[in-house]
Amino acid sequence: MEIVECGCNRFKACLMPRNVNNANIAHMNGDPTPTSPSWSEIFREIGIQMNRRSGLLTKHVLWISAPALIFFLIIRLIGSIPSTSSWLRGLDVSAQVEIVYLWTASIIVLAISTIITMALSKIEQTIWLDSYFDGKNLTPQESWKIAKKLYFPLGYLQRKLFYRYYIWIILSILAVFVIGIYVFVVSDFGRMLPENITMIAWSSYIIISGIALVVWTRYLKIKLSYAPFLFLDRYAGKTRSDFWKDFFIELDKLNEVSKGESFKKNVMLELGADAAMSLVEYIALKMAGMGAPNVALLAGKEVGYRIIYFAKMTGRYVLYRFAFKTVHGNTHYVNEYVYNLKQDIA
Repeated sequence: MEIVECGCNRFKACLMPRNVNNANIAHMNGDPTPTSPSWSEIFREIGIQMNRRSGLLTKHVLWISAPALIFFLIIRLIGSIPSTSSWLRGLDVSAQVEIVYLWTASIIVLAISTIITMALSKIEQTIWLDSYFDGKNLTPQESWKIAKKLYFPLGYLQRKLFYRYYIWIILSILAVFVIGIYVFVVSDFGRMLPENITMIAWSSYIIISGIALVVWTRYLKIKLSYAPFLFLDRYAGKTRSDFWKDFFIELDKLNEVSKGESFKKNVMLELGADAAMSLVEYIALKMAGMGAPNVALLAGKEVGYRIIYFAKMTGRYVLYRFAFKTVHGNTHYVNEYVYNLKQDIA
């Protein structure tokens, strides 16, 4: 009888005969499914990552947000000076137009740079998780350098996901609107009904369709939550012609083995993060009512959102690794190409 190391638990290895199936392994370990980690394990990993990264994450958010916060603080201070408005009114029209163009261009540049750096921060958080589980000790400078080099490849992944999945939501929204207009406005059906009944039917149609589309969007968000982790494990520079075909086949396999308890836990992570963000928003509103500075509230909210987002990502990464082991056995793939991007020339 050949003995192998089973992949039923990431942190507790056990020896099992090769002919023992996943269901028997799960039963012997007391787990409901072989692809679902316990909540205690998920929360333990979240706690570890929060302890390791929350301080650095806070510094990153403040550093990224600082230019925009300072800019709007300056605008507010200038606006509070009584002589400013009279000075602006004293300028000729062309000078006023130039000032408007300057402020508009500054806001656009700040908005674009903030969006890009926030996206880089999310990529870096994914790298933090992947490197931790891969046993790679990256410095903040190295992880940021890798994130910058993966910005366009991961942006291409997002475009792929959009055209493969999310575009159907947009088309569905258009279809719902067109069908609703035709049924309740153009067709004889809408004209035959009393006006109040038509309004009730139209409102019900919009509400039900809206709820269905929101649920569909959330489902896709959860279904595709493994995509950035899988991309880091599979990306190797210039992609071969069948890369994306194999990528989505593997993503489907990971989702297939994650049905049941793992999917429920992924949903709970999503809803829990939403609840935590709502709590942050509520606290910020209460503090605003108590006279807290708006700039400080914006910075505090953003830090809270990012920490919650990273905690959710950590939980999802634990689920991803269990699914990965179920599909690939005990193979733990470390993508050296990605880690070599920390070099100046990769």
